[in-house]
Amino acid sequence: MSVKVTINDGLKVLEMPEGKLLFQVLSGAGLFVPSACGGKGLCGLCRVRVRGAGAFTEAEMNHLSDEEREDGVRLACQVKLENDVQVFLSDDELAAKLYRTKVTSIKDMTESIKEVTVSCDANNPPVFKAGQFMLLRIPAYSNVTFSAFRSYSIATSPEEKGELKFLVRLVENGYASTYIHNHLKEGDQMSLVGPFGDFYLRESDKHIIMIAGGSGMAPMRSILKYMSDYKINRTVHFFFGGHDEDDLFYEEEMAQLGKNLPNFKFYPCVDVVKKSWSGDVGNVVQTATKHLTSEEIANSQGYLCGGPGMLHAAISFLTSKGMSENEIFYDKFG
Repeated sequence: MSVKVTINDGLKVLEMPEGKLLFQVLSGAGLFVPSACGGKGLCGLCRVRVRGAGAFTEAEMNHLSDEEREDGVRLACQVKLENDVQVFLSDDELAAKLYRTKVTSIKDMTESIKEVTVSCDANNPPVFKAGQFMLLRIPAYSNVTFSAFRSYSIATSPEEKGELKFLVRLVENGYASTYIHNHLKEGDQMSLVGPFGDFYLRESDKHIIMIAGGSGMAPMRSILKYMSDYKINRTVHFFFGGHDEDDLFYEEEMAQLGKNLPNFKFYPCVDVVKKSWSGDVGNVVQTATKHLTSEEIANSQGYLCGGPGMLHAAISFLTSKGMSENEIFYDKFG
């Protein structure tokens, strides 16, 4: 028995065997929605509006708000096709494509973060906004018998047509990061899907406050490189933290960006002084409190990237000083 999946208002109609998962059906048809967990219902990224689907699963109840469920939002990886449905995809999701790339460089930035550079077809490069992310296909390897996609922020400017960079932090027992750190080699092929994400540089004359740590550097670097390419001289305060000095990187590059962006200031900071350190000591939010006035914060936009704890602290700090939540944009991980 088959079911019909109608995309938007009849843009495309797919006929599939009953019982397949919507996420698999869309991917098989070359329609990609973001995912960071390989369709296991853990990340909550594959949100799509669906009309005609069955009951919500436990994973959907955990990830979706009452308002989202009332609006028909579902997790594509949780919708089992038992009858005809209509699916509504955004313009970004409709535009997402599969790209074949080659790994040209793998560098150690810290003990736990690698910079991975891939080359792509300069005549058909991914078109993305500075700050967005791609899905990297991780193949079966070692004792892992499946392949899946994982999301990583792009660390390059959209103007660097021939290559993309990603910063990958090693996560203990992490399926994707273990492969990238221990198995991926220069010269290997890698498939990417995207771009995705609503974390990108907004057009505005407001000042910018960036707060990030670790691999959260990636989307910030993309935005800053883009600003440098287009001579966007908005005032930027970038607070970047690590546990100690060995966790900091791209410092020389940030100094060079400062020459191209005269209103850019970089504030590296550490929680613990391990060697000799003359910079700020404390986490990124504590460091921001030392250098910013309430008036500066109230008249700025916030761009944040990090774990839930850091994000919560940064958002609380910025809003307490008068920044509107509508002017805070963030990428979270961890």
